[in-house]
Amino acid sequence: MHLLNKIIIWLIFLSLLPCFYFSAQTLKTHAVWRGLINKYNVELEAERTNNYHFLFGEGDPTDPKSKPSLPRNEITLQRLQSFRGYLTWFDCPVTTSRSGEVSVIIKDINQNVLPPGTRVYAFEVSTETAKGKYLGMFSVEDVSPGEVMLSADPARFDDPYYAKSITETAVNWNLYTIMPADEHEVFTMMDADERLKTLSPIIPQADLDRYLRDGEVDTKTNEVYVRPLIAYDVIFELNLTQKNLLKDQIVVETMTKNTTAGTVQAAEKQKSMCESTKQALAEDLAAMKLEVETIRNLNISFSKRSADLEKREGQYLREIADLATQIEKRDRAAYANAPRAASQ
Repeated sequence: MHLLNKIIIWLIFLSLLPCFYFSAQTLKTHAVWRGLINKYNVELEAERTNNYHFLFGEGDPTDPKSKPSLPRNEITLQRLQSFRGYLTWFDCPVTTSRSGEVSVIIKDINQNVLPPGTRVYAFEVSTETAKGKYLGMFSVEDVSPGEVMLSADPARFDDPYYAKSITETAVNWNLYTIMPADEHEVFTMMDADERLKTLSPIIPQADLDRYLRDGEVDTKTNEVYVRPLIAYDVIFELNLTQKNLLKDQIVVETMTKNTTAGTVQAAEKQKSMCESTKQALAEDLAAMKLEVETIRNLNISFSKRSADLEKREGQYLREIADLATQIEKRDRAAYANAPRAASQ
């Protein structure tokens, strides 16, 4: 085999080594990704199963051991609470903890009046220095004579603002088993000046006009303006649901951002590796080009020397042929002039 062919075969073999390396890296990356995908698929399926049980329950609904859905439990709790009637406790001393547990002192309370699992709505008591505000929905965890243990709604307590309002409360609370209803009579019984003085500090300016005009008679049409009543329990639940949806969306966007950042970082790392490999391949290519150029020059030199040798060989052969011809002529002439013996 010609030397040039051997060199080219070795160069091809060396150029295949980077391809083997990147193929191995690609297989390893795909294996890691497949493992993560399988893991996340299992976790996603488990979460889907839990969500399905929350939405539609688990087991046969006629079986006492079955688990009803979350909406069904809420409906049952609302019905039971409605059957019990409208109960309120005013100006109750409270003690709160950092975890959202609240101890409320209520005189003559017991589990027959307020059983565990009941939902109650808490408001701060208004004072001369602070306005009473809504603190949220709480669940009754335990009832002992004269004391009720409440736990804050996790969805609401997760908000730092409301968590701070609950844990740092400095006044007594009012508790309601049913959210207080909005009524016209609460403010229409006041005269105009008293209503303005009372509502201005607590009603947003955009809504103040509706409260001030409630029950007002139009002098031109004799129509009475009636303020639309607000279902506070529905509004609060919708606001909380919207807030949780926004939080979930923020979590999703944050995860997407982190994933994108990780992808960008991995891409930058891959880019750096590719640039390093490109640089190494460029150096190898330059070295190979130099070797090829050297081999080409050697080949040209060898070809030239080979042509010279072939030319000299032809010249030597012609000279030898001429000498052989001269020798043959000389021998023939000598043979022809040589003396011969006389014939008998």
